[in-house]
Amino acid sequence: DTDIVEIEDLASSLNHAKDELKKNDEIRRELMANVSHDLKTPLTAIMGYSENLKSNIHSEKREYYADAVIENVRYMNEIIMSTLELAKIEEQDTRLNKTDIDMILVADELLAKYKAEFDDRGITVSVSGKCIVKVDRELISRAVENLISNAEKYTVDGGKIEITAD
Repeated sequence: DTDIVEIEDLASSLNHAKDELKKNDEIRRELMANVSHDLKTPLTAIMGYSENLKSNIHSEKREYYADAVIENVRYMNEIIMSTLELAKIEEQDTRLNKTDIDMILVADELLAKYKAEFDDRGITVSVSGKCIVKVDRELISRAVENLISNAEKYTVDGGKIEITAD
């Protein structure tokens, strides 16, 4: 009788594992479909802008098309990096390296990467507050950079970005 119970338990465990694998496969397929769709849009735009660059166009439009290609490549890179980060987080070997981090310093360091773009577009940036958190520096830096990148992308020329950490 105990052998039968053990076999039933094993069968139940195997069925549960099979169901979990099936669910994970569905999630991965959905993720791949979403990522593929998200990458297709900027790729189509890059193709169009590149074809326009090959044709004889005025220099002012050439700069516009080149900037659009660069922006779409940056967007695609963000999608790819996010997907890779998700895969990395899913791995069991990934361990968070939590340390005390000054979020104002993180913001200032990341804003420096965008300084030229902000200056060129007349965007003013202010950072204020004080916030020390215990987090994984690499992960929080990626999250904050994504926010800064979006703020740069969607702030109008001459606009203002305010970052407050409390």
